[in-house]
Amino acid sequence: MRRKSLLFAMLFLCLPAFSQKGGELADLFRQGVGFYKAGKLAEAEEAFRKVLKAKPEDPLILSWLGCVCLGQGKVSEAIAVLEKAVKLNPRDASAHNNLGSAYLEQGEIEKALREFKEATRLDPNHPDAFFNLGIALLRAGRPGEAVQALKKAKSLNPHDVSIVLNLAYAYRKAGMRREAVSAYRAALKYKGAPPEALLGLGLACRDAGLHLEAVEALKRYVQLKPGDFVGWMNLGLELFKIGRMKEASTAFEKACSIKPNDFAAHYNLALTYARMLRLSDAAKAYEKALKIKPNDPMALNNLGWVLFSQGKIEKAAESFKAAVRADPKFSLARRNLGLCYYKLDRTDEALREFLEVLKANPEDAEVRAIVAKIFFDKGENEKAIKHYTELLKLRPNDVAALNNLGLAYERIGNLEKAKECFERAIRINPKYALAHNNLGVIYERMGDLKKALDCYRRALDISPGYEHAKYNYERLKRRLRRS
Repeated sequence: MRRKSLLFAMLFLCLPAFSQKGGELADLFRQGVGFYKAGKLAEAEEAFRKVLKAKPEDPLILSWLGCVCLGQGKVSEAIAVLEKAVKLNPRDASAHNNLGSAYLEQGEIEKALREFKEATRLDPNHPDAFFNLGIALLRAGRPGEAVQALKKAKSLNPHDVSIVLNLAYAYRKAGMRREAVSAYRAALKYKGAPPEALLGLGLACRDAGLHLEAVEALKRYVQLKPGDFVGWMNLGLELFKIGRMKEASTAFEKACSIKPNDFAAHYNLALTYARMLRLSDAAKAYEKALKIKPNDPMALNNLGWVLFSQGKIEKAAESFKAAVRADPKFSLARRNLGLCYYKLDRTDEALREFLEVLKANPEDAEVRAIVAKIFFDKGENEKAIKHYTELLKLRPNDVAALNNLGLAYERIGNLEKAKECFERAIRINPKYALAHNNLGVIYERMGDLKKALDCYRRALDISPGYEHAKYNYERLKRRLRRS
């Protein structure tokens, strides 16, 4: 949205000084200006070049020619001509402004900034120069400074909606969210404000957390621009955020129809279907996304989740495995792969994946609990003790972990440690019948039969149908009678 100075506005004030054949050259110059105003840039260039042959050192003619060349995309030619114009008349603010525009078109941002700043120095009331300075500062990644330049442009030309829109954008890029919203709202009050003002308002409201207003602005935008992919995508994202999944899916479906080969559109549609529990549709949408980006780890992981939720565990495992191949550091996919293997009773494979997960995230309590249980079930008691101990640092009140830790200690003959675990579990949950029974076993092994019998009785008081406690109580009672 850069603008070159409107040189024809100065035509009757700044006519070149013609001597020989002056009237003929003046007419030719006016023809060039007329062609420029009519948008006939090739004809304008031809006219100005003819005049330039007679007056090759005239800075005004050079400025006009440079402007015309720039308008035709002949950037290198424009720069050469405008550099000469500026050299011949270094006090011409409009020539500096046009040269800055040419540099900016060529991507030479620092040179462009230099020229725009010089233009504003020479003419502090030049709105186009301040506008272009603001755009160049945005391109340079300096949005805070761009805001100041564009505010100045707006003060000089308050009726130009394009200045207000770019100021709003600069506010957004500078993180000035409320100011951006206000500026976009103001732009929409201008007669002839383009539909893009609604898109900008929607994005600014999104940034400011005003999601309902963002949705309304984006809805109005796509009504005016029904073929705009960006509008539908952002509308879908905002609807997703506020939980209006059916409308979000419609927006993403529209985006997919506009750009059927866009990965993000299919991915977001799949995510929305999954949230709606339309699992078959979600799987199809993820598969379409993966045809576009076959090795996208997140899409592979999410497809795996959908398949897992459908009970297709083997297929889910394949999808998670592919996600891990695509990104070996993707711990979530590896975790999910481990869960699939665990569900399929492929314990060794599950353990391999879970141990890798714990390397990356030692504080994953759920995985730590499964690993501890696998080692416990395999009879690898020392390893089970290690992992249950780590788990209890994360979940100190986990009575099931304390119970299993106590059993692991009991297996290796460390009865004191086992006793401590069961007693701690009972302190946390006095109604935990399992720990009472197991504490009774420890007391029995330690020779304190009366305490053991009392523990078995408590377990039965809590859970009268607890067969192990019932068996232990009756057995020990008979033993005590015989002794």
